Amino acid sequence: MMDMTTHVITKKLAGQDKRQMSFVMPSKYSANLPLPKDRSGRIKEVQRKIVSVIAFSGLSCCQFLNT
Repeated sequence: MMDMTTHVITKKLAGQDKRQMSFVMPSKYSANLPLPKDRSGRIKEVQRKIVSVIAFSGLSCCQFLNT
């Protein structure tokens, strides 16, 4: 069983009005990941690295922020 709180990375694709979403899965699950049902989805192993994160509430408009 896997927790449903995996890391998510989103980024805007250069020169396009599209975004890419990635889910970071712990290496202990690498052998048991299900294959994507959609052809645009893929599983890719990346090199280990150290990163920093900021918690995001999901609100992205200034009208919702307390100033």
